[in-house]
Order: sequence, then C-alpha cells, then structure tokens
Amino acid sequence: MSAELLSATMGEPYFKAYQRDYLADRSNRKALCKSRRIGGTEVAAAETAACAAGFDITTGSVAAPRGQIVVSASQNHSREYLSRCKHVLRGFERVTGPLISEGGDQVFRIDLLNGRSIVALPANPNALRGHEGDLTIDEVGAIPNAHEIYQAGQPITAPNLGNPAGYAIRVIGTPLGDGSLFYDIMHGERGAAFSKHVVSVHDAIAAGFPLTQADLDAFRAELDADMFAQEYECVFSSASARYISAELFDSCVVHALPPHLVPAGAGFDVARRGRHKSACVELWRGPDGVLYLRSLRVERGMHWPAQEAWASEAIGRSSAFAVDASGIGTQFGERLVEQHGSRVSALTFTTQLKEQLYSGLRLAFERRMLRVTPDPDLRRAVLAIRRRFTDHGNTIFDLSDDAHGHGDEAVALALAVHASGGALGTLGPGSDRVSWTPERSERSKFLRPRSRAWAQ
Repeated sequence: MSAELLSATMGEPYFKAYQRDYLADRSNRKALCKSRRIGGTEVAAAETAACAAGFDITTGSVAAPRGQIVVSASQNHSREYLSRCKHVLRGFERVTGPLISEGGDQVFRIDLLNGRSIVALPANPNALRGHEGDLTIDEVGAIPNAHEIYQAGQPITAPNLGNPAGYAIRVIGTPLGDGSLFYDIMHGERGAAFSKHVVSVHDAIAAGFPLTQADLDAFRAELDADMFAQEYECVFSSASARYISAELFDSCVVHALPPHLVPAGAGFDVARRGRHKSACVELWRGPDGVLYLRSLRVERGMHWPAQEAWASEAIGRSSAFAVDASGIGTQFGERLVEQHGSRVSALTFTTQLKEQLYSGLRLAFERRMLRVTPDPDLRRAVLAIRRRFTDHGNTIFDLSDDAHGHGDEAVALALAVHASGGALGTLGPGSDRVSWTPERSERSKFLRPRSRAWAQ
C-alpha cells in the first residue's frame, strides 16, 4: 500500500508538511505542541490507528502492529479520539479488507483482527496498570494529574522481553500555563529525551492548511492578546497570574463519586448568544461535609424556555440555587424567584460579589471542601480566573475571554459553592475530614446577602 493511498483512504490526498514531519518522526518519545484548529488531533489519531493496524503511515509499508493506549482529558475527548481512529481504520479497510474484529468496535475500545487493540483510558494513573503498548496523552495541557499519568505510563512503555525496543510515548496538546507537565516537556529538563514539534497557526497556514486571513482575524477578535498567543501561537502563559493554580485544582479532582451523597447547592450562569455558554452546576455533599460535583451541563445558544427548564430541574434537586441575574439575566432571575421563592438567590454581579464568589471558590479548594470530576473545559475556566489590583488598591477579578467561552463553567461552580454554604469548617494537619453540621451551613455568611444588590 503506497503512502499516497494511505492518505487517500482518510479522505485527504496528502498530509500537510508539518503533519508529515510529525508522522515521519520515529522517536520513541515525541511531543506535538500545536495551535488549535490545525488538524493536530486528527494526525495523532491517524498515527494511533496505523500503528495498531501495522502500517507505516508515511511510507505505506507493513510494520509490526502494536497495542495503543490513549489517555485524554475527558470521556468526551476519548470518545472523539477513538471515533477518528475508527474513521481511519474504516478507510484502510476499503483497500486492505476487514481490520476491526466483529464486535470490536466499542465506545472506549477498538479490537483488531490482528490481536491488537486501541484502548481509551480515563485520566487516572491507576487505570494504566496492567496495560502495555504505545501511549498517547492527548490534550496533555488540560489533563489533571498529568505528571502522575506520565510517571505511571513509563513502566508500561519500557522495554521488555517481548519488545526489547520498548513502546512510544507521545504527548499532544495546546499550551495551558508554564507550571505544567507539558511546559516541562517542551521547555524543561523532562523534555531532554523528547523529539519536539511546534506548530503555530501561522506555521499551519504557511504550510497550506485551509485557514484564511479572515479566519485568523476572527480568532484574534475572540481573544485578548495573551490568550491568542497561548491558543494559537504556542506560547505558554504565566501561571503566576492565576487566582487558582493548576496544582490546587488538580489536587481536588476525583474519578468516582463516593456513596451517601445528598443534594447541596446549584449554580447557573446565564447566556444567550455568541461564545458565552449557559452553564449549570449541581453539588452534592458527603457525610463529612465535602462538596462533590454531581452534574455539569453546558450549552451555547439556548433559548430562554430551555434554560428555564434546566434551572427548574436543578432547583428541584437542590437545597439552594444561585443564579447570575446581571444584565440579560435580570428577568430570568426574577422569574425563577417568582416560581420557586426563597430557594433561589438571584445575584447581581458587583465587584464585591465577585470577590466573595471567587474567594469562596478558592477557599473551598484550599480547604479541600470541594471535589470535581475531570473536565478539561471546567479546568480551563477555573484557571482563567485572574485577580489584579487597581492603582487605588482595589481588587478586580476577571475571567479570560477565549474561544471556549468566558469562564462560564467557573462562574456556575462558584455560584454553586456559594449556594451550598461556602467552604465551611477547617482541616487538621494531614486530615481530609471536616467539622460540618447543617446548623453551621445556615449560619454561613455566604447565604446572607450583605445588600439588596446581592439578591434582586
């Protein structure tokens, strides 16, 4: 099978130069730092599928098939990655005949007739145990516990009697701060063993990727200069500007919810059009008082009746509900108060309120009173919270406005923590337990608006 035919089976006559360069790199350790929207994940999935099938995708020659393990930032990302792998394999099958075994096409696993598999695993270091094969860490900049995942991945890719050369580790992603594993690989000591590929949006356009100057101008108009540099120009932003660090967020990520949870508070960030998203977060509380993210729903362009239905469902399941009633949310908040009464706090965002909300959110993380499930968009939104000080000493909180939205998930999470009573209790040294009672929750200042501007 020729290289041209391999490319043609995937729906494109040829890869672009930067994609071919990446595919031709045979290094056992390689990294791709990429702009968004330039086909980086597509080419990574094509390599994964070809290695599992036993093809050298750049020469079209037959190669020894190898098992493939993929760790992505969320279940949705894993599902999408495997869907792209399956698309490539189905393209191959038009030339080679069947490759996927009967019943081997599953949501998080693809079994091939040659005995190899492509397996998508959660972003949990323990999930890697017992596996063997090439490891691809997709969207590595957005994965919590990335250092631990990388360390767990090293033994399963190490040389052994069956494969003296060992297996490959590939890391692929877009920058998200300079305190991450990805930064360490691209610019630190850990990257000494890696072959590195950096492809900005400008590099991709110069190589013929079908983005126009108008597309680029539209992307730039969506973002501030720092966010554009990070998302499209492969520049790692400074983690020091974050109000909540990646390390703090990642320390509160759990991969499964414990039993015996009861409903706590919910938060709703209102949106209607554009990049902004409607976001609804529901938190449930454990016997020790710790809050757990039970539900996160996000959608763009929702009509008001649909948002009202979302909110009403969450109110029915929650002990308290807080909604952003600023600007376009004013009437929306008023309607919810009319329908559900005192269970709803309709909050007008002021400088004082933002400080209370985001300080409360950080305190909940710091006191380990909050646990969240792995979600790259939530992580990105929380890390987008910035605190700055004016010349007069006042504190201002901003949310970086990027292609993913305006930190909408973080706003909804902060509102849900607020509605749940805030970061109650304190932790003793080395303890994950807290002192919490419903009476303390009722006395919490977070449920007592200081002025009418807080609850219209």
